[in-house]
Amino acid sequence: MKNKLILTLISAALLATVFVSCKDDFTEEDALNAQQTISYNVVVLDAATKIGVEGAEVKVVIDGIEQVATTNTLGTATFKNVKIGNDFPVAINKEGFTSVNTTAETSYVEYRQAEVSSIVYVMSLTTNLATVSGKVEIETDVTNETREKITSGTVKAIFEPGNYNGIYLSSNFSIEATISAEGTYELKLPTFGTGVEYTIIANDIEVDQKIAYNKKPGEPDFPATLPKAENIKTVFSHNGGAVSIPSFVPAVFATMSVAPTGASAAVARLYVETDPDGKIDYIGVNNMGYGYAASTTVPVVISSLLGGSGATANANTDALGRVTSVSIVNAGTGYPDENYNTPDATYNSSVSASNLYTSNFFVKSGDIKVRNIYYGTGSSRAIEIQ
Repeated sequence: MKNKLILTLISAALLATVFVSCKDDFTEEDALNAQQTISYNVVVLDAATKIGVEGAEVKVVIDGIEQVATTNTLGTATFKNVKIGNDFPVAINKEGFTSVNTTAETSYVEYRQAEVSSIVYVMSLTTNLATVSGKVEIETDVTNETREKITSGTVKAIFEPGNYNGIYLSSNFSIEATISAEGTYELKLPTFGTGVEYTIIANDIEVDQKIAYNKKPGEPDFPATLPKAENIKTVFSHNGGAVSIPSFVPAVFATMSVAPTGASAAVARLYVETDPDGKIDYIGVNNMGYGYAASTTVPVVISSLLGGSGATANANTDALGRVTSVSIVNAGTGYPDENYNTPDATYNSSVSASNLYTSNFFVKSGDIKVRNIYYGTGSSRAIEIQ
């Protein structure tokens, strides 16, 4: 009987030892089962003052369910029963401050923690501002030497996340300005401390651009194909360089009024020069052609892409039906002035845009900076021209 009692006591002691040992070996899984949720605080601070922003709306989506809280006097919004290990999106909005979209992380949280806080910085839209403004110009007509103004569209400044003044701002936001009817824009950019950086972007646009060209690919050369000045859909973008522009297109040109005949017929090629008064000064012969009426005069058709009228001329042929010269009957008026040369309808060569996209643009409180934007001559065109 005594032996049985001793054995019973030993067994009980062993069981107690095992039980105590198991309870002391508290695992992470035990903690997870005991506590799977925390209270998560989003603390919204003014980046300039480091003071909490009261009344900010904080939205989160946890397990597919949207929750909304408002920050208190300390700038804190609290969300309870947040599961550990699940990151979730956070959106912060407050009138007069920059909006922030970020991600709350709980994967690093220890299971014994009951409460976690994260700080999010916002900037005031009413104080500590920098002003960036300028004019916005474009080449919607490359047959002239004048830049045109943009009267619609937007210019956007995108905040560049980074470490500023000892704090890290991880979320970007944008400030947008509409281009005015006068072709100008103005951005009021929030900043703080010694300053911050933005990327400034003008929106891509597509417009009808007036452009002169000789022909399209595959078409025959002049005079079978005549030069044109037309409106062509053109894209202006900061992505890519400037699309090519025909290097020379005669603004004024002359052609024979009749076609040559015969087996060896060849079309005569003429060129036109104008004087500083906008009159036809000279019509020369590049190629005499063959097969026109012999030893006579043939009317010449004078055309202009850029204005002018009234000019008339006759081509003189020899006994073989070739054009030897052209006599001007009326010099006309209003033709492009090229100072005794053939006027070029293409006044612009290809010009890349400038300041459509500017990164690392630094501003600080009180700055007033001018940033003029030029769309150039276009980055791509609906059709290919030569």
